[in-house]
Amino acid sequence: MNGPLHPLVWLILCHCVFDYPLQGTFLAQLKAKYNFLLFVHALAWGFGMAATLQFLGLCTTNKVWFLVLGHFAMDWYKCHKMVPHLQKFFFPKSWGKHYGIDADPLINDPLCLPLWIDQAFHLLQMWMVL
Repeated sequence: MNGPLHPLVWLILCHCVFDYPLQGTFLAQLKAKYNFLLFVHALAWGFGMAATLQFLGLCTTNKVWFLVLGHFAMDWYKCHKMVPHLQKFFFPKSWGKHYGIDADPLINDPLCLPLWIDQAFHLLQMWMVL
């Protein structure tokens, strides 16, 4: 298929830029500690995505706030509540004893399950605004 990239591809490409390198080390390390910095990250990401939607001719105010507030909520949950919830509901200690499962690396490694859940949510957000 030759032709322009699908709008979702544009959003995913821009997401990879706005959610990672443009976040910077300062925000990445401190957004879990300070909700203001977490909101700054969500706002920067959301308005970067808004610029992409504007470029695609698909931007509305409601979509921008949906992206910003949704990103803030998901990242806040990931930073503050996700690991205990995963431990309690999906990987209880009894499983480890009974089945020999060590869930700690899967849950506590910042590049494992919490990151995948977070990114799946952001992908869902991008799909929903189209």
